[in-house]
Amino acid sequence: MDDAAPLPSSSEISGSLTKWVDEMLNVIKAITTLGEESARHRAIAEQAQREYADLCEEVAKLRTEVDRIGMLASSAERQRDELRDEVAKLRPEVDRVGMLASSAERQRDELREEVVMLRAEVDRVGHLATSAERQRDEVREEVIMVRAENHRLRMERAEAGEAAAKLLGEVRELVNEVAHKIQGPASASPFDREARTPHS
Repeated sequence: MDDAAPLPSSSEISGSLTKWVDEMLNVIKAITTLGEESARHRAIAEQAQREYADLCEEVAKLRTEVDRIGMLASSAERQRDELRDEVAKLRPEVDRVGMLASSAERQRDELREEVVMLRAEVDRVGHLATSAERQRDEVREEVIMVRAENHRLRMERAEAGEAAAKLLGEVRELVNEVAHKIQGPASASPFDREARTPHS
């Protein structure tokens, strides 16, 4: 009996129980912490799943948008190629129009020069016309003067003719009287016969 292990004292038992209670409290605390940590991880996992679903949906939308953009890009490339072909076709026409424009500009410059020359010619002709009008007026005045002078000369010539005819008649009468006195009444003077002959 002396070799049997001695029984623990009450103080030892109380210390052991306290130590066990503390360890159990630590275990419970650890379990609680693990539970909270597990709940937090579960919430994080659920949030991650929701975000993953949202990302999958967003990726699907982005793929649709990318496909649409790809189709638009392909259409844009086709339109670009068509526009390039159209530009290539239009270039000869543009060059032709440019040449026509250059020719039109040259013709315009030539026409301007011709207009300037024609204006100078018109001015010259205008001066000539003015000079011709002055000369015409001078000629008209001269013609009026010549006509008046011609009329005056005609009047003078008519008066001179009448005076000469009157003088010739007087001379004939005088010659007839002289011849009549010289030759006698039987012979007739040639001037008298000429005077008696009717004038046509």
